[in-house]
This record gives sequence, C-alpha cells and structure tokens, in this order.
Amino acid sequence: MGCCFYNGRGTDKDEKKAFICFEKSAYQGNKYAQYNLGMCYEKGKGCEKDLKKAFILYEKSAEKGLASAQYNCGRFLESALNGNKNGVKAFEWYTKSAEQGYPQAEAALGRCYYYSIGMMAHDYSKAYEWLKKAYEDGCSDSIKELGECYYYGKGTDIDYEKAFELFKESGNNIMLMECYAYGRGVKSSIEAVFCCFRNDDFKIEAIKDNKILYQLGKYIQEIENTPESKQNRININKDSIKKR
Repeated sequence: MGCCFYNGRGTDKDEKKAFICFEKSAYQGNKYAQYNLGMCYEKGKGCEKDLKKAFILYEKSAEKGLASAQYNCGRFLESALNGNKNGVKAFEWYTKSAEQGYPQAEAALGRCYYYSIGMMAHDYSKAYEWLKKAYEDGCSDSIKELGECYYYGKGTDIDYEKAFELFKESGNNIMLMECYAYGRGVKSSIEAVFCCFRNDDFKIEAIKDNKILYQLGKYIQEIENTPESKQNRININKDSIKKR
C-alpha cells in the first residue's frame, strides 16, 4: 500500500500516507519497508529529511540481505552522509551488494578497487572486472573509470578504440581532447579538440582549473608539430604563393 501512495499507482500520490504505511511495516521488521522508509528520510518524502535515521533503516534492511540497502549503506559510509566516513565498511557493503548482482554496487566496488577505497593498495584487475560487469549490466556510473582502464591498460590490455567510445558516451571531454590530440582510437583532429573545449559546462570547468587550459595548449602544440600538420602548412603556403 505504501508503494501505491508513494508512486501514485491505483490512487492519488500521497507521500505522507506512504510514509505512514512504510513506518508501520518497517517496525514489524519488513526489510523492504525499512528500505523505503529510509529512502523517505533521505529524500524528505512525507517527513523531514533525516540522514542519520535513513542510514539506521538502510542498515537494518541491509543486514537482512537486501542488495539495494547494502549499496546505500556503502554509499552513506563512503561519502559520510550519516556523519561517519568509513571506507573499509563501505567496501564491505558494496561487496555484499555486488555479489548479489546489484549493478550500482558493482560499479561502486570497481571504483573502490580503482581508487583503493577501503583497502591499502589499488587492484586494477579486480577494478576492471567489476567496472566491466557493471557496464554490461546496464550501469553507467563508472564509464569514466572503465574507459581509463582501456586507455592506460589498467587491469586489461590497452584498447584506444574502446576507450574513445566510452569517453564519448560519458562526455569525458578532457580525455576526448587527448584522444583527438594524439589520434588514439580516432583520427587526430585539432578541430575536434576545440569542439570538445567549446562545450559550455567544460569551458566553465576549464576556467576553474588552469590544468585544463594547459592541456589544451599542449594538445594544440602536439598536433601542430605532427608531420601531417607541417605538410598541410607547406601545401597551404604553396597554394598562397601560386595565387600571388
């Protein structure tokens, strides 16, 4: 009944009534109701937002084996949403959820291995394994990291074409600029480098980060110094001389 009120299925949408239904069922120990009540507290649906209560309810549901709740416990602990950051416990919850096939947890676990969250060192082989599985299961949360695995050969063989396609899918303009600049996975093109830079959101990011502007200048210089670019300039000069 709570889900019907929450989503407006078969009745008018009423978040307060949904909250009351979830609350009654949650206190009876129903793991799905505990999860849904936690979601209400996290988003402030039918109640005042309370992240600490949300985490307590997610944890109760997670302990009963609900994969989505286990993922949310990991998310809260990784980002300290409940006021308590704990990478080790986040890793443990992500693992439990991912092993049940929850795609968002698979992506999160892949990022843990990639960035060494909750562990002493990186494990790129396991990072690639989980990132790839998450992507194949339809989760786009970690396309950036999967693309970098292919681009730098982390946990797998270098494959610039796959990396380029993933960067394009994720809108990773800084890596797309690099692909276009060095001709990795795509033909080298100074026009394409500038096209990436013209993206409004990316320009705002570049203004805030001088490293991006530095990279842009570096890429342009690299392309200008390629034999093909030098030959194009020679041809242009020859054409201009002929027209005089």
